[in-house]
Amino acid sequence: MRYHHEKPIYLPPVPGRRHAGAAAPWAGPTRPARAAFPAQRRERPAAASRGLLPGTPEWHALRTAAGRPAPANHRAAQRASGPLAAPAGAVQPLTASDESLTEQWVARYSSASNYFESATALAVDAAGNVYVTGYIYYPHVNSADYVTIKYSPTGQELWRTSYSESGAFGSEAYALALAVDATGNVYVTGTADTGDRANAHYATIKYSPTGQQLWVASYNGPGSGSDYAAALAVDPAGNVYVTGASAGSSNNTDYATLKYSPSGQELWVARYNGPANGYDYATALALDAAGNVHVTGASVGSNGTSDYATVKYAPTGEQLWSARYEDSEFGSAFDVATALAVDAGGNVYVAGYSSGGYALVKYKPTGEGIWSGNYTGPTNQGAGPTPWPWTRRATCT
Repeated sequence: MRYHHEKPIYLPPVPGRRHAGAAAPWAGPTRPARAAFPAQRRERPAAASRGLLPGTPEWHALRTAAGRPAPANHRAAQRASGPLAAPAGAVQPLTASDESLTEQWVARYSSASNYFESATALAVDAAGNVYVTGYIYYPHVNSADYVTIKYSPTGQELWRTSYSESGAFGSEAYALALAVDATGNVYVTGTADTGDRANAHYATIKYSPTGQQLWVASYNGPGSGSDYAAALAVDPAGNVYVTGASAGSSNNTDYATLKYSPSGQELWVARYNGPANGYDYATALALDAAGNVHVTGASVGSNGTSDYATVKYAPTGEQLWSARYEDSEFGSAFDVATALAVDAGGNVYVAGYSSGGYALVKYKPTGEGIWSGNYTGPTNQGAGPTPWPWTRRATCT
């Protein structure tokens, strides 16, 4: 059975909150159970779900109803030929004794009226100060605000600040990402609206080290629909990069990546629309030492289901390449990238959810695939990184 991609909903979950047209409190889209799995595949409980990215429901509410690929190294055997050698050995779980972990402090934040509060992102600066952002939801007025807090290295609250889009009934602001620069300025991004979720937009804020709001920048895409920021980074010069999902002209979402100056001026916007002109939503962003911007997420492909889609931009916003990854055994299922990193040599690593388990992909700085690997848990090991070729569709310029 093929899962037909549904329109993503990105707003954080709120207990008891109903979306328009929903018959029950929102729980996110689910994938129907697969029928007639081959005998060699082990079943898993139908109720099991895998979290993708806390705080962003499209990514943490996707569910798998049944099945994992068979154990052993059938993936490596299937794709044993290729120009690159695959690292060998099974994945070993990490262990730690109770004595190796000592709780230093716990800091709690709860509003005076005991509303619903949720933290979504965290960062630590060079001095050991801790920054947390998230949101507070007010059920009696159907509203939500960003809440950002700074703690000392010993856990003392130094300051707390909030951001609301407007005083209108039903206005909402959900912070989903946070970064701190070398001088202690704090950057927060997420999604906000003035009471109409159909017109939600990116809302990015810069705070001083003392918590003073320095600027707010909004972005509303060309489709004048919903825009949801998901990730943020800051370069050594203080430029700010934000990515997420933005309504396009076809009423589907595209990746939308922005660069702001240190003063909050929009310098460029780059959009990525996948081959199916369907729903594309970015989940992660990273910069390399040269200032190139790397973005990944999920993008509907020609088969109607999502693939990893990774894009590299020059510091000026020019697209250098894009690369797509689809699990070669489960081509009709979901592949959703949720994390990205770049090493000192410019190699790009992308990880996320695949029907085969965790899926990790390594690209060269030029966008060519080096290896991919899957991990399916201690009782059902994947083969680890496997040599080229695996299914990939890429464009390089």
